[in-house]
Amino acid sequence: MADNVPITAGTGTDIATDDVAAVHYQRMKLVDGTLGGTDAIAGDATNGLDVDVTRLPSIPAGTNNIGDVDVLTLPELPAGTNNIGDVDVLTLPALPAGNNNIGDVDIASGPTGSSALQNQGAAAADAAVVGNPLAVGGRASDAVPTAVGADGRSAWLWLSREGAQIVAPAPHLALDGAPYSLIGKTVQQTTTQTGSVVWTPTGGKKLVITSFQIQVGGTTAGTVQLWFEASNGDTTYTRGTDPAIFDGEFAPSSTNKPGVMQTGLWIAPGADFDLRLTTSAAINPITITVWGYEI
Repeated sequence: MADNVPITAGTGTDIATDDVAAVHYQRMKLVDGTLGGTDAIAGDATNGLDVDVTRLPSIPAGTNNIGDVDVLTLPELPAGTNNIGDVDVLTLPALPAGNNNIGDVDIASGPTGSSALQNQGAAAADAAVVGNPLAVGGRASDAVPTAVGADGRSAWLWLSREGAQIVAPAPHLALDGAPYSLIGKTVQQTTTQTGSVVWTPTGGKKLVITSFQIQVGGTTAGTVQLWFEASNGDTTYTRGTDPAIFDGEFAPSSTNKPGVMQTGLWIAPGADFDLRLTTSAAINPITITVWGYEI
């Protein structure tokens, strides 16, 4: 059968049709966004149908109601009241003055100008805050929060009731377990020491000392150095050259037994450096206790 067979709908009226598999369908022609025949979009009251187009035509001024349209590019909107229903667009044009109501719209890039969408989201570093940046919150509590059920679970930040973040890990967490465990070493000497070993690390490891205690007794005064050996086999301490974690003097008496205790972070200059003890006299006794780990 042929296309464009007229069907008489009423007196003096023909409806243009297309022939598809011997079935006639009403014809609607859409060329460059213009409806064929008497269906061209024009006038002050334009009512579009449900149409999928690649480019929507220019919309005249007035009240325009558009149904459900998928378009690649939305045209410039005229002044007036423009109501758009459900539209998927890649680029939204500049919006004109007036009341513009947009229903359900997916936009790849927004317009600029007084009708532009409000800036939202996180601000870049050292940039002025605009719009409504996302806030970071947590659980406000004066009490220690209950632990979550297992490792790998999500957890709230712990905040004071005034909003300050509370950071209070158990003290052992950074010192026990992976990738190291604390090790304690204690030596006691009663004779003059010339670079005697307090701690030799495992081969290829570097010593990290986190605390030490030196206690002396007797009545013999003398200088004491606790130092990292600068090279293998070197037992002579050189002040100003060899790295020391203590270099001082003790003068004990029958009524005074001085000592010193320090905490910190003393790291050997390299792997395989021993921690050594040097004294200038036979302090009797001198006790050295150190804590640390190997890396």
